[in-house]
Amino acid sequence: MEMIIEFGSNACKVMQCNDNSIFLDYRIPLRLISHLDEQGKLSETAIQSILSIVLDIRNRFPEMQRVILIGTEALRRARNADEIRNLILEQSSLDLRILSEEEEAMAAFKGISSAIKPKGKVLAFDIGGASTELIYGLDGKIQSIKSLPFGAVSLNSQFRNRDPYTNCAFNELEQYLEKSVKLQPGKDFQLIGTGGSISTMAAVSQGTKSFDAISLNGTILSRGEIFRQVLMYRSLSVPQICEIPGMDPARADLMLPASLLVAQLIHKAKAEKLIVSTRGVRHGIICGMRQQNHS
Repeated sequence: MEMIIEFGSNACKVMQCNDNSIFLDYRIPLRLISHLDEQGKLSETAIQSILSIVLDIRNRFPEMQRVILIGTEALRRARNADEIRNLILEQSSLDLRILSEEEEAMAAFKGISSAIKPKGKVLAFDIGGASTELIYGLDGKIQSIKSLPFGAVSLNSQFRNRDPYTNCAFNELEQYLEKSVKLQPGKDFQLIGTGGSISTMAAVSQGTKSFDAISLNGTILSRGEIFRQVLMYRSLSVPQICEIPGMDPARADLMLPASLLVAQLIHKAKAEKLIVSTRGVRHGIICGMRQQNHS
């Protein structure tokens, strides 16, 4: 039995699993990237939130054979990351592993591939809170990786000035993404997206009453559906977005920049649709560890 805790830039994701069975999989909103101060350090409030989650899970699941802690972009940027690691180790005896951009992208691709078998030319992407990983693959193997230095939370923080977005703010966001999203030349990519915002877009497309990762995995989002959601989020306030069937209220304020980023990716990839994966980094880390154990 294993527990993996992933401290992302937007949310903490907690998953309990045994072999191929997932018993527990939930998210805790943290917005760590918003807690970096002017010196690039995570605030004391954020540090205590991280520590309390680790200690709470340690206390509630004493029988757990292995608890794995990983961090991504917000902790990569944090200048006090070593202090945070030492504090966690001292109080819980657990080691926090902060993934590099390449490790994060490789884990995301491995997680995606554990449930969706990519064929031919693939462009997989993982939209996080503060970074977006692009993974180019061929017949299930990674060819190259690129990390974009923005995600749903950082874009929202940079461009939102009112609710709903003003026309000026929306146009600035659109122009920024048009300029900043650059893909390798080519066409006929099988496009696969993962991340909380992508899963939420899938849930909204189906109007689901409750989030079910298994049933949403493999959902097809057409180009038309993606642009429909962009226009919908643009016209609504955050409280109104919260009321949309399938919406995760904790992500409501992020859905316009996230969906606009997805629209930019599908446009520049010259694709007509994308496949949604509800599996990502944490699933890939577990898969990689099991492969090492069996080798």
